[in-house]
Amino acid sequence: MRKFVPLLLFLIASCAQDGKSDSDSAILEFTGTSNGLSQQPAEESSDVIRSPQYTALEDLDRNCDTSIFAEDPPAGFAQTEKKNLKVQEMRLRPVHAENILVPGSWVVDSSKSSCKRMSDPEEGGYEKTMPLHLSKVWVNPVNENEAVYYRTSGLNEETAPPFFDATSDIMSLLRDHHANYQNELIALGSNLIIHEARECLFEFHVDDENYRIDGVWFSSSGNSFVVSFIIREKFTDYSDLIEDDFISSVVRAHSYQLPDLTSIDTPPIDYCSAMSNINFDWTTAFPPVGGATYNRPEEIDPTNMLVNPACLSSGEINFSDPVKLSDGRWIGEAPDGDEDVSKVTLLRLAYADLILEGELASGELELIIGLLCEKNGFKSPEVHAFKVISGELTQIGDPIRGYLATVFDSGENIYHAGSSGGGAFYYPERFLVVNPDALFLDTSKTGHGDVCCESSQYETIYYWGENGWSSEDNTKELEEIENVALGSLYRLTPAEDCFFREYTGYVPAQYQKSGVNVSFACEFTPTGSNINLDVDVEYVLTVSAGEESMIDEHVRVQIRKILDWWIKRFVEKVLDSGGYILGPESMSGSGYLDINADVSFQNNRFYSVKIFFDYFMPWWFNPDRAVETVIVDKKSGKRLLVDDIFDSSKNWKSEVSKLIEDAALLKYPRCSLNYPSEKFDPFSFLDIGIRFYLYLSPNACGLGSVDIDFERLNRYLNTELLTNEE
Repeated sequence: MRKFVPLLLFLIASCAQDGKSDSDSAILEFTGTSNGLSQQPAEESSDVIRSPQYTALEDLDRNCDTSIFAEDPPAGFAQTEKKNLKVQEMRLRPVHAENILVPGSWVVDSSKSSCKRMSDPEEGGYEKTMPLHLSKVWVNPVNENEAVYYRTSGLNEETAPPFFDATSDIMSLLRDHHANYQNELIALGSNLIIHEARECLFEFHVDDENYRIDGVWFSSSGNSFVVSFIIREKFTDYSDLIEDDFISSVVRAHSYQLPDLTSIDTPPIDYCSAMSNINFDWTTAFPPVGGATYNRPEEIDPTNMLVNPACLSSGEINFSDPVKLSDGRWIGEAPDGDEDVSKVTLLRLAYADLILEGELASGELELIIGLLCEKNGFKSPEVHAFKVISGELTQIGDPIRGYLATVFDSGENIYHAGSSGGGAFYYPERFLVVNPDALFLDTSKTGHGDVCCESSQYETIYYWGENGWSSEDNTKELEEIENVALGSLYRLTPAEDCFFREYTGYVPAQYQKSGVNVSFACEFTPTGSNINLDVDVEYVLTVSAGEESMIDEHVRVQIRKILDWWIKRFVEKVLDSGGYILGPESMSGSGYLDINADVSFQNNRFYSVKIFFDYFMPWWFNPDRAVETVIVDKKSGKRLLVDDIFDSSKNWKSEVSKLIEDAALLKYPRCSLNYPSEKFDPFSFLDIGIRFYLYLSPNACGLGSVDIDFERLNRYLNTELLTNEE
């Protein structure tokens, strides 16, 4: 007889204790039915009486050849208080060989769970074992709308990339909740967002007024996939903050692995794909048309097709001659005396229902590809779309500048699988293009050819209309007060990922001058990237928010330059690593930027601010630190530079440089001074003198500084400026 859990043994032992009544000694028994789950006291017996629920869980374990059902009793009591779920209420519970985080009091529903092993006969009479098909459902016993769904099954490989599509698997599991309990908790047409965190790893979310869903789909062990989600009630406007822990636990419990492919030997362009921004429909497991792989055009090999990149065009003609991709790549011949070889690389593939051939008919899907075209040292991302006409691929419209990020559902269709419900018109699907170059528009770059739909936005949604490509307005709302300083960051990330506030504190009273501190934080993944970015900005305003101040303007401008520099380096780093859309061979990572601006000195005439920023870029091994300074003349509102502080009529550069070098060697005897001769920025005012910042070698020495008092500097200073206080 299989042993029951320690909790049951403890309860049995309690029955024998003196002074206990029958009601006190009753064993709690969990039962699962199609009408819900409940907690019931079992009849007292000298032997352990197995409940029907426990017997059903044991039967499931026999099919699994492992104890993942009967050995998973609930712990504690279900929360009846109206409050958001907390991570502390969750515990690791078994799925296959490992465990995932599930609320401890939630009950395994045996009637909705299953386990079976599949086999596949091979030539020669042998059978190979296929992945375990496991479905496991935990339900809150006091609110069956709240549940965790978990499923693992075998992958179905397509004959051309992307070889696997997660859309159907995700929507099918979400539909199970409705099919099991007949409860439409999420409003019809709500936005199901699917985000590619890594190659073949997709996170998905639905956030409605009363309930929230968070889940993950990923390939595992070479030939199987895992999909799981948690749905819970919301009692506040903000998230319960458990989604990251839940998703991480599911991924950690399995061997995340790119799928094994039988159709090709070399790494593909795209292993996996999924649609995003899907209009959610509880009543059908069918994905949007673009997520249905059976609608793809047949006998099309997009990795070895003819393409006509706009960047290869000359000035006299619209397009160059087509070039033929070979395994997703084309390399031209280098012109005489020119080291830059033209290249075209296929970065991404997708399918969508872009063109409607009848009121409700969809026909074969259109092919969308993302190319990276290199010519004369410039990299130009382009998006091309194709339709199959008489068995041949024919390009639709002109190329669009930018990187192909993902395919969106139509903004109008609710019901899927070719039905819009009630005979209404069926709207075309759309796709999202990101253009990092829009953050740093450089009109001096030429030679990219003629492309459609140049956009000044970082991300743009395109659809095919009667007159060709059209775009939807996807402009982010900006925080008006910080638009000057943080506009580029807002264009890179949705505003809802950023938090802005003003407060007093951390600033000595003598420096506040009725001003406030500004704090700004963003944590997000830029669209089209699997790199997580974390930005924190904090600085001091000299006056209350909303009032004009030239001093604040100088500080904001400098912070904006730091942000632009950091974002530009991030973009360039990603581009240099093979494209903004990271492929399976690329390393993903995190990046962060932490900016802190402090007042170092202030009197009736001058205002000095030091801006430290710590930053880390993807693919780096160590973070780095830098500093910028802002010194403002309150009288004129002018920002002062080193040439304004020192007297140009005196030979001060070489002598001040010697003072700095001697002080640095004394303060940092084991470090080398990485300080260019006669370079004195950045610097800031102190009460006693001037602080000069310098970068030291080796890197372990980091950023340093030396203070030179006014007494030693007085002979070199612009005394007319510095003593003219009012």
